[in-house]
Amino acid sequence: FLGEVLIPGAVLGNFAIAAILIGGFLAFFRYSKTGIALRATASDPVTAATLGININFATRLTWILAGSVGTVAGVLIASSAGLAPSLAGAALSVFAAIILGGMDSVLGAIVASLILGWVESVAAGYLGGKSRDVVPYIVVLLILVVRPYGIFGTRSIERL
Repeated sequence: FLGEVLIPGAVLGNFAIAAILIGGFLAFFRYSKTGIALRATASDPVTAATLGININFATRLTWILAGSVGTVAGVLIASSAGLAPSLAGAALSVFAAIILGGMDSVLGAIVASLILGWVESVAAGYLGGKSRDVVPYIVVLLILVVRPYGIFGTRSIERL
């Protein structure tokens, strides 16, 4: 129990696994040579290749890591929500969180997912269950009108 709210053990376990995974990746991309090479490749592949980074290896490793994280996320979601064709709707919520948080900010995606989860719960409580599917996208549209690069996204300026 968290106050008067019952939080199932599976949800806490999933949260702990996700937190460990996120922390591990943040440390990997910040402190390891391979993580820094992946960040450099994502930022500017031509300059990274000039500096001696193997772009093909970085690309393969990126896809391997993305597939692995996607698999773990799918298993965690399916273990708490059940495995059904409607599970694909969770991917749309993740997409909304990434856009809202900023396409280049891990912290922004985490904060945005917490905000959207809260907004979904409040909308379902006040407006009914089906509003839970629509309200996060309305929030995303409203935020993107004010900040087109998301909450924590970096503003890119190109001069012509």
